[in-house]
Amino acid sequence: MAYEVDSGIGAGGRLAAAVPPSSPAGACSPPASAWFAGTAGTAETAPAVAAEGGRDGRWRRFAFAGYALHLFTVFALALSNILLGLTLALAPRALAERRVRWRVLQPVLLPMGFYLVFLTASILLSYDVHTSLFSFGETFAMATLYLGPGLVRGERELRRLIDGMIAVAALLALRGLSQYLWMGFGELDQRIRGPFSHYMTFSGVLLICDVLLVTQMVCGRAARSVWRWVALALINVALMGTMTRGAWVALGGSLLCLLAVYGRRGARGQRGPAGERPERPERPERPEPPREPRHRGRRYAAVCALALLAAFLSAPASVLRRASSIFDLRDPSNYDRLCMLDAGLHMIAERPFVGLGPDMVDHRYEIYRQPTAPRYSVPHLHNSFLEMAAERGLPSLGAYLWMMIAGVRLALRRYREEGGLAGGRAELYLGSVLALLAFNLAGLFENNWGDAEVKRLALFALMIPFCLALADAEDEPAAAPVRA
Repeated sequence: MAYEVDSGIGAGGRLAAAVPPSSPAGACSPPASAWFAGTAGTAETAPAVAAEGGRDGRWRRFAFAGYALHLFTVFALALSNILLGLTLALAPRALAERRVRWRVLQPVLLPMGFYLVFLTASILLSYDVHTSLFSFGETFAMATLYLGPGLVRGERELRRLIDGMIAVAALLALRGLSQYLWMGFGELDQRIRGPFSHYMTFSGVLLICDVLLVTQMVCGRAARSVWRWVALALINVALMGTMTRGAWVALGGSLLCLLAVYGRRGARGQRGPAGERPERPERPERPEPPREPRHRGRRYAAVCALALLAAFLSAPASVLRRASSIFDLRDPSNYDRLCMLDAGLHMIAERPFVGLGPDMVDHRYEIYRQPTAPRYSVPHLHNSFLEMAAERGLPSLGAYLWMMIAGVRLALRRYREEGGLAGGRAELYLGSVLALLAFNLAGLFENNWGDAEVKRLALFALMIPFCLALADAEDEPAAAPVRA
């Protein structure tokens, strides 16, 4: 007879086994001491350990609440940082009850560690160490990534966080639309920005939440929820109102990839007549075959695509003109970005390994500026990859790409292993991949990685597959180690 043990055990004890050792003949239940390793071995110690586990459970809930709130309050960065700091302070006690299998997180923690090492080197070797020293706070900002898998326990809490982020994004979009309707915003020189200080920050936050929402509605049961359709309309209309072309391109690229996933599924599902081509040998069946899809994803994908197209076609003329200028090299902003690209490549050629130093691009841009560039100074190079390589060196860029690829690789592998679109968590894996894709596509036109609010949500998207992998590894202690 197997006895199930609650996962909330105390810091002073560890789970010995799911099945206790055999008891003497005639015994109806195992001794309480068999449930814990490291205790005194008497029944009197069990209540004390249980009480300790209850206290640790409360600490874990407090830490999870702080983690959730720091994501929901990205519109007030100071408050979000305070909540993240409190979560970081609670984390040691909150994680004491959980035997985190760090091997599951190694694929993302290793490149993150290299990235922070290269960041430190670029700060110490900067042209102006005092100016670059403030960028060392990025080690604190990365807590969104390395705390998430330990504090967010599995699929249920993960879905709650995503729903909360989408609801907050809808409210932020409503604030931005109110600026357009009643506060005189909307022109190119005064774009809607919601509660943020810059319209690009606003569009970056909306973009990640929009991709998570669309994937959730296409791949899951969320399309039956009325409030999500309202949120979809608000977020996309506000995203259009920001007139941020990079976000539009990133959203379009992510939706095309989502449609490609459905197209590939349809092509695989078609069977030709026997004899046209040799059939591949069948793989051995898994213990749990994939379930049938619980959704009508193609129909919802078509509805979402038509809704977005209708919103775009009904947009004001200023939005249409802005969209038509994406590929116009005569546009001053497009030419300015080409000049920034040239200046950034010269910066990288000068110091390829450690870069100029964090926050040094705006101080030294005039040295590398093209004579015909429209602007004499810029705050950044409007390209996350170029900015990172110029400020911190090519090793930092390599560690960043390694980190992103690790998250995408794990999400896609688990997505396939769980049955693809027929899996119960397809929208979580695809949402993570497409959100990271949108973040990096937009990063070709804007320094998203240097925007703390947008980066915070991107790190959460990167954390999603590792959170699920860690929860599954803890739920199945007897299974083989999880490859990541």
